[in-house]
Amino acid sequence: MTKSDFNAEQRQLRQAWKEYFRDKPLPQNDAEERKQLEEFNGWYNKKHSTTWEFEFEEDYAEPDDLIEDALSLMDKRKYSKAIPLLQKVLNIIPEDEEALSLIIEAHVALGQSKEAQEYSARLMDINPENPEFLLSIVHQHILKEEYDAALKKVDVVLKMAPDWFDPVIMKAQLHYWLGKEYQSLIDIARRIDKKRTDNFMKKFWIEEIPPCHPLAQLNDTLEKVNEFMLKERFEEALYLLRAVKEESLEPQIKEMVKGMKVECLLVLKRTEEAKQLIRRLLQENPENPHAHLYKAQVELNEGNPESALKTIDECIKYAEKRNIPHFDYYSLKAQVLKKLGKDHTMWEEKGKAVQAQNLKLLKKEMKNAGMKYEEKDGFIKLK
Repeated sequence: MTKSDFNAEQRQLRQAWKEYFRDKPLPQNDAEERKQLEEFNGWYNKKHSTTWEFEFEEDYAEPDDLIEDALSLMDKRKYSKAIPLLQKVLNIIPEDEEALSLIIEAHVALGQSKEAQEYSARLMDINPENPEFLLSIVHQHILKEEYDAALKKVDVVLKMAPDWFDPVIMKAQLHYWLGKEYQSLIDIARRIDKKRTDNFMKKFWIEEIPPCHPLAQLNDTLEKVNEFMLKERFEEALYLLRAVKEESLEPQIKEMVKGMKVECLLVLKRTEEAKQLIRRLLQENPENPHAHLYKAQVELNEGNPESALKTIDECIKYAEKRNIPHFDYYSLKAQVLKKLGKDHTMWEEKGKAVQAQNLKLLKKEMKNAGMKYEEKDGFIKLK
């Protein structure tokens, strides 16, 4: 008998077992179980014209039950406990594709690439076109941090099985890591299986971004930019910001990068360049508080306090709508009112209160990071 014939007979036997015992009462002792097995053997051999003898084993467990138990353990991230159960399945049915796929996934999750590759080779020998096998290759690419290769392979799987939850949610995670749009894929996964999606997002979604993510690369740049700005080296900060590839960023991050450019340009008195960027920010998001702040600052500097007052009021309206109070908003409004000869005390005090809170948090973060700084007039400057 060939391996494939043996595998087919095992599958047929498992299906017959389920069919025969579906409505049978559970045996109460070993004697009853032996009797049921003898009855099953007679029924099965008569139905299929075979001489199969299903032997009674003290530690025998139905493969489907073992797989179900293994899945339950893997759902709780207990991969090392799931592996022995899957090995038991493979001892009964060496070519069980589901068990092979799951044991590969478990070894990948534990970072055991050698074992994962050994089982992958077995699965490839059985059925190289099996979507579960191809998905196991995706797992191995992820283990090696080969995210682009993983994405190409998961697209192949989705062509074969477009409504399969696993590759859809895996593609969402890969898109997140690669800085691509991923929310629509989560929505598709939720339409396929809402409960599994919610469980995956709660227990398995990995927020931490890998080094290949554009945002991870941007974080290094922004740390350097912030350092330059704190040291009042605005030309160098602007140079770094202009090297950032904004097209790969999400809208909120893109807004922040453009805003930092505006701040540098205003300090360097390159007003026309700053005004062009401010217009673009407001076109992209008319409710961007910082864009209104920059516009009000320019209007005040150009001698238009009345326009500046209207603009800063828009800024504060949108900021409070989003619950993001900022010292600069209230401080600038106080300056505008003072310029217009109006009472500005309330806004000055409001600004100081927010500044004190922000300063306290900033000093704590800098202290934890081991950074040396000096404080003057409510502002921080790196030494």
